[in-house]
Amino acid sequence: MAQQMCTVCDKWTVKNCSKCKSGHYCSVECQMKDRPLHKLLCEKYADFIKKGPPTTGNDGNESDETERFHNNETDQDTEDEENRNKVKKGGKNKNDDNKSDNDVSTEYRLAIIFPQWSQVPELLWLKCTTENEGGDDPEDGQSPFKHLSQFMGRPTSMHNLRGKGSRFEVYGDDTGMTKGLNACLSYLNAGYENTDRSLSSVFQSRFFSAYVVVRFSVKKSDHATEDEDDQFADIGESGHTNENVTLADFRRAFQFLTRSNNRFESDKPNQLYIRESSLPRWVKGVKINCSGGMIFMKKSKHRNVEVRRDHQIFKEKQADVSPISEHLGFGLLPDTPFDPYENLALVLLMHSVGAEDPEDDNYWGFAPLKWYMPRVPPYMPRETTDFNSGKDRDSEKMDTITATMGGIYLNARGFCQERTCLMVRKDGKDVTPEQIEALVAFAEKIDELIRSYDKVRGEAEEFDEDENPEEYDEDGNPEEFDEDETRLAFVQEHFLCPEFDDFFEELKQEKLRKGLLAWTNAVSPRKI
Repeated sequence: MAQQMCTVCDKWTVKNCSKCKSGHYCSVECQMKDRPLHKLLCEKYADFIKKGPPTTGNDGNESDETERFHNNETDQDTEDEENRNKVKKGGKNKNDDNKSDNDVSTEYRLAIIFPQWSQVPELLWLKCTTENEGGDDPEDGQSPFKHLSQFMGRPTSMHNLRGKGSRFEVYGDDTGMTKGLNACLSYLNAGYENTDRSLSSVFQSRFFSAYVVVRFSVKKSDHATEDEDDQFADIGESGHTNENVTLADFRRAFQFLTRSNNRFESDKPNQLYIRESSLPRWVKGVKINCSGGMIFMKKSKHRNVEVRRDHQIFKEKQADVSPISEHLGFGLLPDTPFDPYENLALVLLMHSVGAEDPEDDNYWGFAPLKWYMPRVPPYMPRETTDFNSGKDRDSEKMDTITATMGGIYLNARGFCQERTCLMVRKDGKDVTPEQIEALVAFAEKIDELIRSYDKVRGEAEEFDEDENPEEYDEDGNPEEFDEDETRLAFVQEHFLCPEFDDFFEELKQEKLRKGLLAWTNAVSPRKI
């Protein structure tokens, strides 16, 4: 038996699935990893091959089983529809008027479709046309392209892809974003996303319309200089000969389509997607949900999220770090997309708490101004949102924006947008919802102490000689109020690492007394 690449780990093997003979595995471990996705089509595959492609019916027309994918599909281009109708009636496509019957031949090849309106991927027989344009190889022009319009509005190749031990091509719809989300891939990839940053990138991270996977072979001479380690290399268009797709191609195509997954948020594990060992590892972060997410989406305030180590949040050259967490020895990085809901915890975690850094003078006890100001949504006019320009704002325009956005912004000396926030540790270690909740509670306590400190400072500046003679030196000159020294004394008294550890333990015991068992194994983030 010929050796094949393992569907999962790319090692060479002669073992395959005993039912469909279409998946190759070097070990039981690899087979079990692929099983949740593989079993969706495994039992159908052998029967589909045995049954063969559609045959000519009694009326002389081909029975096209792919009509089942037409339900709920979007309208096709008028010209393509007319051409298909002509072909079905025995006529010619007008694009083929100048080609003789000897120049064109059609074969059926097995393909896989991720349908738009169903959660289940399907097998289908796809026509592949070979056109002889006078070259040495009559198969140079073999392609299913002209027959894909029955599944999508404007078919386009998402690259010719060479997987390990497999060559497959994925076709999508060039106008897919106007046709609606793909229910199949959204279901198979449930919980995973590739971004959480902006409205525009949300569209880039979704799957639209239908996707079709085909398999092909290519002349070896075309790839003499190709990098064999490049799993998804572009190999060009020439020399294609279409073959029946395999379930190994099914796995690799799914992994390709979901290759940008870098965040996972779900209460249920997704066993269909395989986290490849060749990619950066995943770490646990925490999303601090806004009130809108808690009320309307029924999410908890602090929610587990897994993030891939190459997520953009780790790549920022001048990344913001929560000062309070950094002071305690476990710097947290915030990732804050545009999200118009409430999240005061984020501002607390970004409060400046240092006592020796001159840059903290203006912000000590407060977060930098940008954490109070909104990030401009892409659909809002720039001239109405220039908060830091110092120019007079058009109040009528601002009121219009407030009404349009549903009162998202609060008009209190400027507008304040509060939003959902993802927090991860700068050092790449895991962080838990309990640790973030404890840190936010500790930040609230520190904030109250800072407010009391400010009150004491204000009183010190108003002391006079008669009421407070001890505040003057021997010559009768008032002693200066050393703000930096007082701040440092405050930090040393209230803001030491042991103080936080004690606070964490007290909060843990309080939560356990309330029956919150999630806190049973909670430990201070400083001890990880």
